[in-house]
Amino acid sequence: MLSTSSISKPTLVAYLRFQFDEDLTLDRRNVGFNLSRNWWLEDHAQFRVSAVVEDRDYLVDDFMSGPYGRVSLRYSYALDDQSRLGFGAALARSKPQRGHLEYWEGQISADASRRLEEVGTFGIFGRYTMRNYNDIFPATNFIREDKTLILGASYLHPSFKIFGSRPKISCQVERNSSNIALYDYKTTDCGLTFERAF
Repeated sequence: MLSTSSISKPTLVAYLRFQFDEDLTLDRRNVGFNLSRNWWLEDHAQFRVSAVVEDRDYLVDDFMSGPYGRVSLRYSYALDDQSRLGFGAALARSKPQRGHLEYWEGQISADASRRLEEVGTFGIFGRYTMRNYNDIFPATNFIREDKTLILGASYLHPSFKIFGSRPKISCQVERNSSNIALYDYKTTDCGLTFERAF
């Protein structure tokens, strides 16, 4: 049995998110709740449980609208004073209006980070996802099955800030394999996010 040194109170967050397409037209609106709880264990380890329930409303393609739920587990621990390793697992369910778009999804993930004094924090991460859909995909005899592998890296400068927030650079390669050729793809993406501690 895990020995805990501290347990956080459950955190419940309600949110409203908007997504716009390339023409800046409102495309999607999500309303949901995120419930989470953290356990701080011995030797600077942490265990986290979270659950998301949301209603996804696609304003253009209404047949994609419907409820979505996800339960996630994550465990991370310190290798030493400057390095950290984490593992995660998640199970998700989506039920849009069209049966061939309904799916169950399972995911496993791993990440590692190392902080170097006066240089910054470097990270690597990976995620493997399996998604199984419910009904036969239109114009085929197949029920769609997708397998997605994501590998990436990140960098966070130790002191550089913009308006009080530290920019974090991340890049990832995503490969999606599907038995429906339309959804076979490979992408490379890079992004810039800003982190701020309160």
